[in-house]
Amino acid sequence: MTELVGSALAWRVERAALSAWPAIETEEREGWLLRTSGGYTKRSNSANPQQLPKGDLTPIVVDCEAAYRQRGLPPVFRLTSILDGVERLDAMLVDRGYLALDPTRVLWRPFHAMQDLPRDRAPAGRIDMLPQDAWHSAHARITGAAPHPMERAILQRLPGEPLFACLWTDGDYRACAIGVQEDGLATTFSVATEPDYRRRGLARALLGHLLAIARERGAEGAHLNVVERNRAARQLYRSLGFHELYRYWYRVPADWPHT
Repeated sequence: MTELVGSALAWRVERAALSAWPAIETEEREGWLLRTSGGYTKRSNSANPQQLPKGDLTPIVVDCEAAYRQRGLPPVFRLTSILDGVERLDAMLVDRGYLALDPTRVLWRPFHAMQDLPRDRAPAGRIDMLPQDAWHSAHARITGAAPHPMERAILQRLPGEPLFACLWTDGDYRACAIGVQEDGLATTFSVATEPDYRRRGLARALLGHLLAIARERGAEGAHLNVVERNRAARQLYRSLGFHELYRYWYRVPADWPHT
């Protein structure tokens, strides 16, 4: 019974996570979600199987490959540990020459115990909720990444009333994050801290603030993703009460440019 409840929660979180980072186009084919956004980010340009056929997987895989190639995009498959039969699909993609990329943990934090929900304040800092464009500019400066027009288009599609949060200290914004709430679940993503200001508690203060707002808005809990290799972030999220719910990873063609 516990396993069934856990699986139901995981799939609910999975749906919310896909909604929180929406693709420009989504097409459903035989229980698979084919998401495309002009090639910007794997999450919004990948095939996401929600269920697998009992028989041969070749037709649906070939169909997905063709769909992405027709759009001038490499076929990318995003596999989750909660998908029934995922080992069969994963092995098939390996046989077809696909490589694994960016194994990621999906973390969950229920809000049944408010007393252990931190709402720290960074020294001499304040937390502001910015308009999307202002947040986008601050995020680009903090990360050092040039703004991408497709990112702006995706942010404009966020569900509910998204919170574009930044933490101000020492004369500028030094950390940022986004909070989205839908279906009683809070999603936090795009967490970044300026390199010279890391390990000072800024991200913790910012996330604690967003989690508290989500709880006040009636969310049952919060979830977020963290790449396995990011040990510092995993430690931070663990200190905020998050634990692993499930995992996902990508399978990309052997000629993928970022492997």
